[in-house]
Amino acid sequence: MGCGIITGGGPGLTQAANEGAALAGGGHNVGIRVHLPFEQEVNAFVAEAYELQTFFSRLHHFVLASDAFVVVPGGIGTVLELAMIWQLLQVRKLNQTPLILVGRMWAEFVEWGRRYLLRADIPLANSEDFDIPHCVDGASDAIALIRECYQQWLTKVATPSVLSEYSCLRAAARLGHTKMAPNRGSIVCVLRIELLSQLKVL
Repeated sequence: MGCGIITGGGPGLTQAANEGAALAGGGHNVGIRVHLPFEQEVNAFVAEAYELQTFFSRLHHFVLASDAFVVVPGGIGTVLELAMIWQLLQVRKLNQTPLILVGRMWAEFVEWGRRYLLRADIPLANSEDFDIPHCVDGASDAIALIRECYQQWLTKVATPSVLSEYSCLRAAARLGHTKMAPNRGSIVCVLRIELLSQLKVL
């Protein structure tokens, strides 16, 4: 499909995602780091590295530049980013943007939400809110789902050549007009919808 990918630029699963994108070739391979004195440097597979001062501004850029979100196992920061993206989809500030959760951890997280937020005595959410995230077992299932969404999107938006050019230009414009310092250095792996064919997250 051709791919641009955005991650937190760190080690572990985010590094695997950047590596997969580098091997597959295609679009932008971006890492957006947050300035912390104890954090590692950007991983070696990131082609375009940026640094922001806050987690909130990084999440904002993730949301602006992404056409699909793939969430792999992570910690509290990943839970925060997932919850915010889920809410943006819930209130339709984002539309037709796949939110794909990879692994048993997230399936159990969604089930926890169903159990406690859909209680008859104190309803805190609507049942359709839990149709928003797509829980899958592994990377191959995530890629298959993104391919399906991508094909549906192509029929509504543009031809592949126009779409690829538009998406890359949009990502470059959005990142290029921010005050991020280049060449410095996790959600989640955030993938643009022109996705890669060899994602290595698990």
